[in-house]
Amino acid sequence: MSTVSPATLRACAEELRELAGRQRAHAAACATLLDAVRRLDGPETWQGTHPDAIRARFAWWRAGLDRTVDELRGAAASWSSLADEFDRRAAESAR
Repeated sequence: MSTVSPATLRACAEELRELAGRQRAHAAACATLLDAVRRLDGPETWQGTHPDAIRARFAWWRAGLDRTVDELRGAAASWSSLADEFDRRAAESAR
């Protein structure tokens, strides 16, 4: 069984942190995708028999985006934790 060098572990940790940062940025962007629609919603926005159906569809989209944002943030947190573990292992093996 081969051992991974401390330099390789540190490089992997750095790449994971970069990916985690991008993932958090994607999550932040997704979190605001429907904000403009939400701001436009009001009694004068939707006319006729469709407001309830439209709002229900919007709520469904919002819930889906919320789940996606949670998954993106969870992945970013996991990658950051793994990067910390790689740094810890690199420090231990450098001793």
